[in-house]
Amino acid sequence: MLIKPSETAFLIIDMQVDFCSFDGICGSNWGGLAQTTSIIPKIKRFHTHMQELGILTVFTRYLYNLKKTSPNFIAVMKNNGLLPVCLEGSQGAELYELTPSREDLVIDKYSYDCYAKTQLLEIFKSKIIDGIQREHGIFEIFVQNLYESTKKSTDTF
Repeated sequence: MLIKPSETAFLIIDMQVDFCSFDGICGSNWGGLAQTTSIIPKIKRFHTHMQELGILTVFTRYLYNLKKTSPNFIAVMKNNGLLPVCLEGSQGAELYELTPSREDLVIDKYSYDCYAKTQLLEIFKSKIIDGIQREHGIFEIFVQNLYESTKKSTDTF
């Protein structure tokens, strides 16, 4: 299968200081980041290759904000004694060792769901899925299912 840059995107999800750095909340409190940190150089190289091919890269950043984060997610964190990670405006919320280019998109989200209350589905529908759909009708079902899940996930974690 030939990859068409105009119909392809590289999605990098939540590679942030609090999740990926030993100095972040997860690393300093729970450790166990060896696998996460080991893939960062590979992601950097792949990102560079995607840029050379003219393929869009979309970064997502999870942000914790008492006014915008799902009340359900805040309750789960409190009930489990978890610290808020990626507090909006903090160093922990910044991308870790990755630098988006001017052509890349960065999507901020206030839930773990990349599609809830973001423009990611529209990007996929217009850039990627519509092109695939022209060649393979099966993806129409995928788009519809994705759309239905976003309507249901307005208050997810």
